Amino acid sequence: FDSSQFFVAPFHMACFRGRVKGFKYSALETVARRLGLEMTSGDVGGTGRLLGAVAGAGKHPGIDEDLSQKQIDRMFDLLNRSGGSAWAVAETLSGSNATLYGYTGPRNDTAQIASWLEEYW
Repeated sequence: FDSSQFFVAPFHMACFRGRVKGFKYSALETVARRLGLEMTSGDVGGTGRLLGAVAGAGKHPGIDEDLSQKQIDRMFDLLNRSGGSAWAVAETLSGSNATLYGYTGPRNDTAQIASWLEEYW
């Protein structure tokens, strides 16, 4: 497959209503343009409100308040074994031509891509 077909936007960047520095359009607008769709300001505003509501839906305790350290360790162990860690994803992305929305570092730097994913995941 052609990896340039993929558009990767970490959750917090996908929910961000505005443009990310270095990008002319928001993540949503970028995807719409790649698909040849035209968005109106109502589309952008409505979706921004929806994403904002999902991203900020109420106050929740931090994960360290909700789970014991043992549970957190077990969860991360499971994610790492299942290939869901930021590092595992970054290893795949660093050798690809996928668009990494909001990432401006070197394309072959696995550590920097993993850091970007962890920051905005």
